[in-house]
Amino acid sequence: MGKADKRQAKLSFSGGEKRGTTSDPRPGDADAEEGSSEMSVRAMFMELKTSLAGIDAKLDHVTERLDRIRARVDDHDARFETLETRTSEIEDSGDRLRRWNVFWR
Repeated sequence: MGKADKRQAKLSFSGGEKRGTTSDPRPGDADAEEGSSEMSVRAMFMELKTSLAGIDAKLDHVTERLDRIRARVDDHDARFETLETRTSEIEDSGDRLRRWNVFWR
């Protein structure tokens, strides 16, 4: 929100009167106040919309990173399972060798 928008929002919030005056609002001031209020609401809406777009982009980035991390975890899980299987095969081979060794003594 720019300086002019903030100034306009302050004027519309205070009823369009400057500080230090006690004049009654004029009949046309209500329409002007409503219009400026609508403009400030539109400006705030656009600011929120821009903010949400930025948040959405950051969320997409985080989601992509999370997907890559999940893929790496799945890859590590697969490697671990392969290592477990291979370790089990090696232990079985060791058991067989021990039995053969005992047999041939």
